[in-house]
Amino acid sequence: MSKTYKLKPIIAARLGLEITVALILVLLPFVLTYLGIYQALSIIIKIILPVLSFISLLILPAYGFTTWKVKIDHEGISTHALFQKHFVEWDKISGLFLKTNWGWRRYIIECKSNQTAKDNNKWSLFKDFNSISFPVWLTNVQELVESIRSHLPNRGRSNKSGNKIFTQDIISIAIQFIKLSASMLFVALLWFFFLSTFKQGTANHISSNSIDQIIVLVVCSILTLIVLLQAWLIISMPKAITLSPNRIYIQTCFFHTTLTSNEIKHIYNNILFLPNDGLLLLSTKGLFYVSAYINDFDELTEGLRLQ
Repeated sequence: MSKTYKLKPIIAARLGLEITVALILVLLPFVLTYLGIYQALSIIIKIILPVLSFISLLILPAYGFTTWKVKIDHEGISTHALFQKHFVEWDKISGLFLKTNWGWRRYIIECKSNQTAKDNNKWSLFKDFNSISFPVWLTNVQELVESIRSHLPNRGRSNKSGNKIFTQDIISIAIQFIKLSASMLFVALLWFFFLSTFKQGTANHISSNSIDQIIVLVVCSILTLIVLLQAWLIISMPKAITLSPNRIYIQTCFFHTTLTSNEIKHIYNNILFLPNDGLLLLSTKGLFYVSAYINDFDELTEGLRLQ
């Protein structure tokens, strides 16, 4: 019995919007030149438009390699993208891993040694692959993951005892700090708007609606608390976690510490206002935010709960 998993509608819509915007940016300089408008633009716009057009042209092909559909049946699993279609039989799969690069989370299916996945797309430049992948944006992706793991020995987990290291790549860390900086800038602008409006009204002796001021003040205060909470979580975010029997070694961008199994109080997930789909590790030494961008996040979550 076969089953198909496709991109979530909201993700498909977002990707379609991104592709549309990229196409517009690629074509915009040529359209403006054809209409005779480009020469009338300022020098800064003349520089920015070609740069954005070139960047968009480099990014566009990546969408053609994004898996939008995965199909499984009794023979194996196939992934479908615009420019490629891969198929691998169940007995050729050696493992399933959750990886993150450049903030892009995806599952990677690795083939056994000396085995390759076949590309059935006649337009593809490459015919053999040692691994295939699909994003976490598919509908019922956990069901798909469980189906794949059910065909793997030991559910695709390593039987080796000892330390297991989980790392987060520097780009993913940088992306989260950039998002935090943008949030802090947005809140700062809100406070600037509120204070400048309040001072201007006071200087001009203009009576303003106190209820409106209170509402804006409450909104600014709530957003500030949320951003401060996220800043604290990002600072405590591990860039590497090492699991060993009865011990957890945590290394953040600013400090490192070691936890024993007895020092772990609770693990929380699906918490509102988290920077992304991660989890909170509460211990006697503090609260740690484990980002979902860390490699093999699902295996790490299972390991933490078994400590």
